[in-house]
Amino acid sequence: MNRSRVAVKIARGVPWAALALVAACSGGGTPARSTAPAATFPQLKADCGIGYEAMDSSYNWSGFIGGHAPVAIGNSPGDVAPAYQITFTNVGHMTAEVEGFAVVFSDGSGAEVGSDSERTAPTFILAGQSLTWTEPSGVDVSGQTTFSGNTGVVPATATDCQLVHWYHP
Repeated sequence: MNRSRVAVKIARGVPWAALALVAACSGGGTPARSTAPAATFPQLKADCGIGYEAMDSSYNWSGFIGGHAPVAIGNSPGDVAPAYQITFTNVGHMTAEVEGFAVVFSDGSGAEVGSDSERTAPTFILAGQSLTWTEPSGVDVSGQTTFSGNTGVVPATATDCQLVHWYHP
């Protein structure tokens, strides 16, 4: 028996149903197709948002603040780091493994203005649960290095982000 499976694909945050296509060939017969959802693939929903992290007067960074990054908050010209936050929700019935993700950024007209790709340590999301990653830019609004090791840059004109791929085994 020959078996083919179509993997789960998430495009712009919308999970496509994973279908198991089973082809049973016996003596030159026509392959049979199953349209039932495969129970062997996790399904993830992704929500992505643009925002920033701000530094207070003691040089502590805030958590993620949704919305477009202001030029400065007032502590110094470079006290704001643009960021994006992505939340994966496991809407399936199996544990999902995430090893990273890729997003695209778009401006108010919907035009693509950049992208970012991040790899993570293998992380498991149980059915019905969510996990959130916040990715601050490696530079603040004045171009100064902020978060050592972060190389992603949220474009200044970005108003939205969309998941284009999640890395998994």
